[in-house]
Amino acid sequence: YIVSGYSVATSNLGSGRDDLWVVKINDTGGIMWQKFFGGTAYDFGKTVLQTTDGGYVIAGYTNSTNGDITGNHGGNDLWVLKLNSAGVKQWSKVYGGSGDDEATSVIQTFDGGYLVSGYSNSTDGDITGNLGLYDIWLLKLNSAGLMQWQKSFGGSLDDYSAATSQMAYSGFIVAGDSHSNNDEVSGNHGASDFWIFRLDKY
Repeated sequence: YIVSGYSVATSNLGSGRDDLWVVKINDTGGIMWQKFFGGTAYDFGKTVLQTTDGGYVIAGYTNSTNGDITGNHGGNDLWVLKLNSAGVKQWSKVYGGSGDDEATSVIQTFDGGYLVSGYSNSTDGDITGNLGLYDIWLLKLNSAGLMQWQKSFGGSLDDYSAATSQMAYSGFIVAGDSHSNNDEVSGNHGASDFWIFRLDKY
């Protein structure tokens, strides 16, 4: 198993704050290896999956500006980290704007790249088309973690992504929740509703 989260353990990067923590365990729960990544601020791993090359990709967020983090845009930035099979960092990419931008899900796409889903309330930096407050934010990355496209989805209130899946022929399914009842969201029943939509092409 591969597990990702965060830790303030004394064995981390020495910042005294949360670092991204990834642990590889065997089938009986024994630790095979563990790694810490981040900087001197807060760094969180929200989701992890094994990639076709035997390595791992982790998505989460960070508000560090040093260590493994370069190019922070302000606030919490969405963070994607690629490791090899031994947990050695291959690349680290940060995306976002001056607000808060966080990842909740990452999948490897059929072309060897990645689709990262999350949410953002930024209106600048890497984000365009914000519809109000937090929007679902999707980023398509190539295999090296470089952004190919990004898009915001939602309405004038808070909209959050929870999971994505690639369809067999093309496009994606995106699931999350929404408080909105305008723009791209209709039929809200009150407060936060489950929201699912499909992208036919990318």
